[in-house]
Amino acid sequence: MKARQTNHEFPTKDPRFARQVLDLPFDIRPYLSGTPDLYVDLDGIRGSAFRERFFDLLGIVDGEINAQRPPLFEKIMLYGHRGAGKSIELWHLKDEVQQKGGFKVLFIEADSDLAYGGSFSWEDFFQLLLNTLVRECSEADLRAVDGLRELAKEYLGEQEIMQEINLAFHSERDSSSKDTNWFWRGLSDPKKFGLLYTQNATTTQVIRRKIEKMTSFVVDIINQMLDLARTAAEKEGFRDVLLIFDGTEKVGFGRYKNLFLHNAEAIQRLNCHLICGVPIAARYELQGSAQQSIYKTVILPLFHLKGKEQVETFGKIITQRLDRETFVEDEALWLGVEKSGGFPRQLLRIFYFAFVFYAKGGRITREHVQKAVTELGAEMWDRLRPNHKTVISKARGGSFAWDMTDTNLELIDELVLMKYNGTVAVNPLLDEFLL
Repeated sequence: MKARQTNHEFPTKDPRFARQVLDLPFDIRPYLSGTPDLYVDLDGIRGSAFRERFFDLLGIVDGEINAQRPPLFEKIMLYGHRGAGKSIELWHLKDEVQQKGGFKVLFIEADSDLAYGGSFSWEDFFQLLLNTLVRECSEADLRAVDGLRELAKEYLGEQEIMQEINLAFHSERDSSSKDTNWFWRGLSDPKKFGLLYTQNATTTQVIRRKIEKMTSFVVDIINQMLDLARTAAEKEGFRDVLLIFDGTEKVGFGRYKNLFLHNAEAIQRLNCHLICGVPIAARYELQGSAQQSIYKTVILPLFHLKGKEQVETFGKIITQRLDRETFVEDEALWLGVEKSGGFPRQLLRIFYFAFVFYAKGGRITREHVQKAVTELGAEMWDRLRPNHKTVISKARGGSFAWDMTDTNLELIDELVLMKYNGTVAVNPLLDEFLL
C-alpha cells in the first residue's frame, strides 16, 4: 500500500527523499488521506474532546448540520502552542466536516497567500477573505455584488498602483475602466497576488489603508460574497460554508490583538462560521477583555507522553515517513520523542538535524539524536535574555507562579515554556543547560 510523490513510497528508504520529508517545509497534506495515511491520530494520547467541541459549535449531529439549531454564526479560536499540530488538525477537520458535516470549507492560509509571512497586518485578513471568496465564486457575475466596483475604484485611484498591477497581472489597464472583474480575478489568483502584495509595494499600503478606513463597508461586501458562495455550495450538495483561517505562525502574538480585539465587531458581523488557528499566547491577550465573549474557545491540548505505547504512537510522525529498519534505531526514536516535549514540529527538527548533520544520511543512532538535541538546545539558550533565564530557572525549580507578564508570554510563544493542562514546564531541549 503506497502513497506517492515523484515516484517515492512511504515510509521511504531513499536517503535524499528522507531528508526532504523530515524538513519542516515538506507538505504532508496531500497524504492526509489515502494509503498509507501520513496523518498520525493522537486522540488516544490527548483525547478527542477538542474535536467534539468543534462539531458541537458547528451544530453537527450524527454527521449532519442540526436544522433545529438557531442560525448563529460562531467565531471559534483554536489555540495551541506553535508547532503543536494546529495546522494539520485544522486540515484534517476540513476533510471531516466537508465529508460528514455538510459544510463547504474554504481554507485560507496566510503563509501561503502572503509573500512575506512575518509582516502580516490585520487588514490582510479581510483582503484574504475577499480573494478566497472571489476565487470560490468563479462562475458568478461579480457585477451583482454591490460595492465591489466602488472598492476597486478606491484601490485603483493612484497611478503608481496601476503600474504595479499591470506589471504583476501582465496587463495594460487603466483606472477608468467600468469593468473591474479583471482586477478582482487577478487579486484572487495566488501567484499574481503574491507578486503584487509585497511588503514594500504601494499597492499593499494603499489596500491596507482603504480597508482600515472602510472596514464596515468591506465586511458588507464579504457578506454579499458569502451569499454567492453559499448558493454555489448548495448546488454542489452542501448545506453551508465554513471559513478556516490558518497559517500565521510567523506572526508575533501582539498582532493578533489588533485583529481579534480591535476589530472584534467586524469579525462578529461576518455571516458565516469562522475558525482561526492562533498561538496559545494570543489567548491570554483576549482573556479578560470585553471582546472575549464574541469568541468560542477550543484548545489543542499539550500532553505528557506516558508509557511505551504512547511513545511509539507519537514516534509514528517519524516512522510513517522514514523506513524504521533503514534509518531509525529504537533508542534514537525513544530519546527524540522524549526531547520533543510532545511537539510534532520539535520532533521533526530533532530528527532532521540528527539525520542531516550527524548521521549524514545514514541510520540515526541515540548519539546522533543527543547531538541534535544539544545543538537545538544551545540555539534556544543563546537567544534568551537574562530575565528569561531567571524565569525558566524558577520554573525548573518548582517555584514558578504563572501570570500573564510580557516575559512569560514571550517564553510561551517561543516554546521555551510549555503549558500542560495548567502546569508549566521548561522545554526539554534546555535540560542540560539548567543542571
